[in-house]
Amino acid sequence: MNLRKKTGAAVGMLATVASLVLLGSGSALAGSSGQQLAFHDRVGNTYSVWVDGHNQSSQAVARCFDSPSRDNYWSGWWWTSNVEVTGYSGGCGGDGRPTGNVTFSSSVWVPLSQSSDWTTFSN
Repeated sequence: MNLRKKTGAAVGMLATVASLVLLGSGSALAGSSGQQLAFHDRVGNTYSVWVDGHNQSSQAVARCFDSPSRDNYWSGWWWTSNVEVTGYSGGCGGDGRPTGNVTFSSSVWVPLSQSSDWTTFSN
């Protein structure tokens, strides 16, 4: 391998390492400005959850999340403080609202900062 190829390979490797470090640092910092939600369906009767609360910017937001399995991780949405969660027997409809009957309703405390990016709750 000539010098140009060796240099190119080294630069490529450094760029890859730098990218991985930057990607990894995003999740580590996220645990200090709100958390993502994880829902564990202990009963097995909940196919969507309506979440109503505040995001990491203190804006009021509400959204329906499908819960097709026992363990559901809803990434990309960051919550903080008291969040109201309501489970439904149907999935999220085309209008973004849950369908079916209410299966549970509760409040979840989501800390602003913790070691994990996830706050888990269950029915």
